Amino acid sequence: MKSYFGLLSSTKCSSLVILLIIFAMFPSRTVAGQFCAINPNDGSWDIADNGSATIPFEFSAGDVWTNIEQLTSATVAGDHTYPGDLAAELIPPGGSPQIEPDTFAPPEPGGTNAYDPNLSVILFRLGDGRYGESSSGCGGTFNNRYNFDLTITDGSAGTDLSVADEGNYCNGPTGPTEVGLIGNPKTYESQGIATNFLSNLVGKDPLATGWGIYVVDAFAADVGALTNICMDMDFASVTYDMWVSSNNTCSDQLDAITVNEGDTVYACYEVSNKATQDFVYQSEVNNHGQDLSPELAAGQYDDDFSGGTEQRIAIRSFTAGTAALPVGVNNWTSTITVEGSDTFFTAGETLVTAEAVTITVNDITPPTVETTSAPDVNAANELNYTVSGTCTDGDGDVTVSIAGAIPNPQVVSCTGGTWSATFDVSGITDGTNTVDINASQTDAAGNTGNAPLVEVDKDTTIPTVTNDPLALINIANQAAYPVSGTCTADGDSVTVTVSD
Repeated sequence: MKSYFGLLSSTKCSSLVILLIIFAMFPSRTVAGQFCAINPNDGSWDIADNGSATIPFEFSAGDVWTNIEQLTSATVAGDHTYPGDLAAELIPPGGSPQIEPDTFAPPEPGGTNAYDPNLSVILFRLGDGRYGESSSGCGGTFNNRYNFDLTITDGSAGTDLSVADEGNYCNGPTGPTEVGLIGNPKTYESQGIATNFLSNLVGKDPLATGWGIYVVDAFAADVGALTNICMDMDFASVTYDMWVSSNNTCSDQLDAITVNEGDTVYACYEVSNKATQDFVYQSEVNNHGQDLSPELAAGQYDDDFSGGTEQRIAIRSFTAGTAALPVGVNNWTSTITVEGSDTFFTAGETLVTAEAVTITVNDITPPTVETTSAPDVNAANELNYTVSGTCTDGDGDVTVSIAGAIPNPQVVSCTGGTWSATFDVSGITDGTNTVDINASQTDAAGNTGNAPLVEVDKDTTIPTVTNDPLALINIANQAAYPVSGTCTADGDSVTVTVSD
């Protein structure tokens, strides 16, 4: 049993290429897919005039993948004013060219530079007579044939492309805008090279960096560039995308989003097969409490992914600030496993890949704070006047202010959902509602909650009470002895105590 594991975006499409994947679709498909890299038009694919260079290319077709299972052809095309000057090799990652750049000499069987099938595949070798052969007649100044478009295979019915057999392929239309060197030659086998096959590259990493086309130009004054490079090959890959979005179509496809409490956030889960080998979606696990199996059970998608298939397997909505998506930074991960169901990627073989998104939920709810105890001010409490109330525990300190009081304001802690503050309010004028009490609380997110204003009276004047002259107590009045006097606090009670 083979397993392959990859993380989110384990490879990215090179900035030098545009990826084209063309699939031949049949009910039981074993046909390879064509993966193409296109000239980025930045000069990096120019053919060195009277020199040699390895032109790099790279494919991107998944988060994680298998090695090449089958390689059936390689296509190399380019614009050049004299294609008969050229030779080309396909270089795999870790490989190196084997055609000698100065003499155009190929590897010599049994010699010190014998052909090594692990280093390269020689696609074609012309070179205009630089290695003891007759001159190539495939060029714009010779027969008005320009440019080339060649698809090379191991099993082609045609010959290889060497000077001796170039007439089989240098017979395309004439003119600078036409392709004069065209056809389907077999991999190079001249000079006794018997093991030069594209199949030597089976087992190589198809999506690694380090692939290249080594091009040698035998003579000066003719110039050009590669236009596209294609490889028809079979391998398995899986691409998994988990996005967050502000809408239920996931049109914005974000890896990170910042929202406010109460906003609706959508998570979208999508699986695609950008390679050629079929697989079956097997399982998904995540750290944010989602079960994605109901959609499969309901028939909303098929768990069988053939080459080129892309399916959205779930869309889920969440309300920011709830238990499922709390305030703060939420780092979500999701991992899927797929199992092979094809000719090369078979049952028991798996690919595993993971995705991650970040959702930041802003706290926009202000704390709740109130003043619940605020007695009237009098002469007894004005120097140590205490007010208290309730607050939101965990949302910071409470600021309490009384205009004219000392100290003002005061910052006190919110402990167990309550607060308390003591002031000197002796400097405030007596009167009705002259003491104004404000309290507020600001949380870490900057949300401020304000308590309703509380106003209380202040009266620090001590009442005056006098007794009128008292009569003698006798048998006639002792049962209802009258006591009277004067007082200054109209409306308030006077406490009279008689003791012996």
